[in-house]
Amino acid sequence: MAERIKLDIPTPPGVSNVTAEKPEGYFVPEHIPTTIEDVRVGDIFHCHWGATMAMNDYYKVVKRTPKMVTLRLLRSKEIWTGFLSGKQYPIDEFDDYESCNFGGRTVYPDGHVYCEYTKRLPATLDKRGKIWVKLTDYQWASPWDGKMDHFDHCD
Repeated sequence: MAERIKLDIPTPPGVSNVTAEKPEGYFVPEHIPTTIEDVRVGDIFHCHWGATMAMNDYYKVVKRTPKMVTLRLLRSKEIWTGFLSGKQYPIDEFDDYESCNFGGRTVYPDGHVYCEYTKRLPATLDKRGKIWVKLTDYQWASPWDGKMDHFDHCD
């Protein structure tokens, strides 16, 4: 029988009730940007994608200039709560290129290969003022709010 994980989710910074248990590797982002100018190295972005499935990718800002931002793919964990579905969250470890679905390949002098996007700013703001960075023609990422996201691999 599979071990059950308690799904109490920690609250974001500035909110009381921080007594909830954290699943393995779960972290609350230290900073959630609210303006394009506020985006900085270390911020986490979330991309929810899939035509008939609900898929999630998470990225960490690893470089920021006044006109560009570089997002690197993070690993994530899934907590299965139903048939091919459940909750997902990022862990603060970079993923390797082999698991990258759509990003560019960046090889560093130390031999590491990462899935990254380097995109021009300013990014787009929606009607509610939320930041969106265009990754591909059909993928957009916005600042992660620190909450677990739904996934569904059933097509």
